[in-house]
Amino acid sequence: MEIPRELTPERAAELITPDGIGRLGLCTADGPHIVPVSYVVDGASVVFRTSAHGVVGNYDWNRGQAVFEVDQLDRKRRRGWSVVVRGHAHRVEDAEEVDRIAVVHDPMPWAGGMRRVYVRLPWSSITGRAVGDDLTEQTPRPPSVLEDIAGDECVALLESASLGRVAFVRSTGPVVIPVNYVWSEGRLIFRTSPNNSWVWVLRHGSAAFEVEDIDEVTHSGWTVLVQGQATHLDPKEVIDPAIQHLRPWAAGERPLHIAITPASITGRRLLPHR
Repeated sequence: MEIPRELTPERAAELITPDGIGRLGLCTADGPHIVPVSYVVDGASVVFRTSAHGVVGNYDWNRGQAVFEVDQLDRKRRRGWSVVVRGHAHRVEDAEEVDRIAVVHDPMPWAGGMRRVYVRLPWSSITGRAVGDDLTEQTPRPPSVLEDIAGDECVALLESASLGRVAFVRSTGPVVIPVNYVWSEGRLIFRTSPNNSWVWVLRHGSAAFEVEDIDEVTHSGWTVLVQGQATHLDPKEVIDPAIQHLRPWAAGERPLHIAITPASITGRRLLPHR
């Protein structure tokens, strides 16, 4: 295992430019929420499109900071990078600005449907970490069609995957962190260091966990969102062999096991547009 290294703000901005697929983290009335969206970088801002309905379309941007996470991770070689942008987002209301974005570099949504609302997230901070070599390949993204996934299939997809992104809210705003995990006895389990400044938030707090498998060439795949309560596991509870064999990608001592017990599990599938 390689030790993670911090990225400079300049390198972090370079990695997420000019566009891609990222994950918007919001603090809603129902708790933390993660929404995958396609985006473009416009100056020192992330810009994306959404519909006027749903979690993002109805979100009150005056609630506080939003967080936006972008990563490229090689599961087989256990390397890649993650960049997190934080700032206060707002709808783009000026018609001339919307026209300029649409002409210069329109953030084409990764899913079909009417998505005419433009949102800009100017970053007040941009941070990143990398393990191993940077991965920087970008691929075209044709629009796709979304369909809901049934609950039992969502669980099967969670069981089949090993990498996800946990989201929670600190006093400074939402946080999104990539982690590898296991699904054990109806809970998501991941490991971390007890010295991380944020672990106290997940001792008894709301959390969201997003898992996905997306092919950026065919623009197909799936995403599953878990929302629930996080708790620290007592070492005596770590008896499932799957939990015992859970190995974080990054080097370092990570003896603390955190479990998320789902209150809701939802999923959506991306089908190539025909």
